[in-house]
Amino acid sequence: MHPILLPDPALFEVISYSLEAKVLTLEVRTTRGEAKCPDCHQISNRIHSRYSRTVRDLPMAGFTVVLHVSVRRFFCDNPSCPRCTFTERLSGIIESYARRTNRMIASQREVGFIAGGEAGAKIIRNLSLPTSPDTLIRLVRFAHIGEKPTPKILGIDDWALRRGHSYGTIFVDLETHRPVDLLPDRSAETVRQWLLEHPGVEIISRDRSSIYIEAINSGAPNAIQAADRWHLLHNLVEAIERVLNRRYKVCQEAFQKISEETPNIEKSAEETTKESTEQVTVLEKQPTRYEQQRQHMREKRQAQLEEVHQLQQEGYSIRAICRKLHIGRRKVRKYLANSQPPEYKRWRQKTMLTPYWSYLEQRWTEGCRNGMDLWKEIREMGYPGTYQSMARQIVSLRKKMPREKKRNPARKQQNRPQTSTQVRPFSVRQTAWLFVKNRDQIEGEKSRYFDQLLEISEDFQRLYSLVQQFWEIVGERKRDQLDDWLKVQRDPD
Repeated sequence: MHPILLPDPALFEVISYSLEAKVLTLEVRTTRGEAKCPDCHQISNRIHSRYSRTVRDLPMAGFTVVLHVSVRRFFCDNPSCPRCTFTERLSGIIESYARRTNRMIASQREVGFIAGGEAGAKIIRNLSLPTSPDTLIRLVRFAHIGEKPTPKILGIDDWALRRGHSYGTIFVDLETHRPVDLLPDRSAETVRQWLLEHPGVEIISRDRSSIYIEAINSGAPNAIQAADRWHLLHNLVEAIERVLNRRYKVCQEAFQKISEETPNIEKSAEETTKESTEQVTVLEKQPTRYEQQRQHMREKRQAQLEEVHQLQQEGYSIRAICRKLHIGRRKVRKYLANSQPPEYKRWRQKTMLTPYWSYLEQRWTEGCRNGMDLWKEIREMGYPGTYQSMARQIVSLRKKMPREKKRNPARKQQNRPQTSTQVRPFSVRQTAWLFVKNRDQIEGEKSRYFDQLLEISEDFQRLYSLVQQFWEIVGERKRDQLDDWLKVQRDPD
């Protein structure tokens, strides 16, 4: 047996092996002549006894490997030691009381880190490393994670534990782009305490939150505070919006000019009615997946009924029809007694609303579609439930109402006066993003509108040039050009 199969060929030797039912069993023993007492650390070579440990090791070529390790017990010759005997330790290979080797545990832990509990258990079962999902989760939870050095360039931001309700703080090493720590809240005191416990941060990237500014000033006063690239570009767009709000008349003038240049496309009443009819057709209710399944089963029963009648005309008996079609006598008799297949009603679970369902269907057919009125009526009849519980169950009645009974878009289109342009006005936010984009990326009506905007105002031309320069400096990290840009730039006003 090749020693490469053993966890440590220098420590173990193979006595014998057996192969049975995809299981390779190795009888091994240790080769060291002495051992160290775990309490007093005195070396002993006097053997007291031997016993066998059974542990599993990594599989080989699809075979499960089981080790029967013969372990020795030694006398402790130190009279002051409380131990009389001790078992030799196999640290780093097989831990005390373990049923698996360390390298097998490490492989299972890696799968647990990547795939989790349930999915990981399915994966390692095919790899001949079987264990339970709970064991994988336990290995992940108790995995030893070494102390990480404090990053020199740290990113601080908040993260949502529950959006809109509770937030925490995340620390990211911006050099390795990996999370460092998570805090349960985003208070200044918690962030300050973390920074005091982890000195050595030189640069901190943050957002504009006053909470983080206060925490950094008190927890890491020597650190350089900087805004990250996303917030810089976000601030840039907000600055452009403020300029456009003060010059919005210029934007309206540019929009008015391209509106006058756009040809008026008038449509005849016949074309308008045709398009409206097509829209109504598109809005027609499509069958649900359940309705499609019911229709499929209905067609299947119809084909089966026709086949039963055909076999009867050919002289087959009921028993012969049952054998040929693999169906029961009761169903055959139903098919023979009817010319149409039976319709089966959808099973409905009994609820507090069940006794009043027929009344609700009747009132719905009569035209009462107000849920609150229906709830008040059945409450007087003895219904103990709330309005919300009833509203959830009458959804099926609302689905039966055809959408064509709603406001007719064709009639609305006929009464709407024809406009002289098809161009929609651009908002301040849309216009601001046009200044950020590259000129080649702007197409269609936006391109015409932006050209007109730059043609009308020289200030907007200068603003566009400054924005593009800043965008290039930040995007391509040309930090040596930032000081020159700050000297040259002026307020577009």
